[in-house]
Amino acid sequence: MNILKSLYNHKKSKEAFTYIEVIVSLLIIALLAGLLYFSYAICIKGINSSRKSVKESIEWLNTDSLIRKKIEQVSIPFWVTDYEYSFSSNSLTLSWINGINNSETLNIPEIFKIQTIETIDAENDSIKGLIVKYQYKNTDYELKALFASRSFGSSQI
Repeated sequence: MNILKSLYNHKKSKEAFTYIEVIVSLLIIALLAGLLYFSYAICIKGINSSRKSVKESIEWLNTDSLIRKKIEQVSIPFWVTDYEYSFSSNSLTLSWINGINNSETLNIPEIFKIQTIETIDAENDSIKGLIVKYQYKNTDYELKALFASRSFGSSQI
């Protein structure tokens, strides 16, 4: 009987959590997890937007570089006075590529629209380059590129 009495009189331990404390801590964890989820979703949306912007910038830079390199390959001999070129909204045809009298057409993506092409004139009434004005995603751009120079004997064009 003495043992039963001692067990009965034994004080309850205060080391355990009550149900309310456990429920409150679970609610706090759930709220923090919800905030973390929404922060993560916003972060992923920003990353995807950045990727799209970078992809568009790369497309623009590649096409701009392609047009510039093709113009820089033009090498007009000094005896040619009129340079012939043509363009449409999505193509550019240039002659005298690498000093050879033939025409090459450069097709550009549909999202680019060539608006105008002007010549850059040198002091001696020869053409030394082109100015290509084009539109990409409703924004106007201007590209200036000089032709390659080609030597003929002692003269340099």
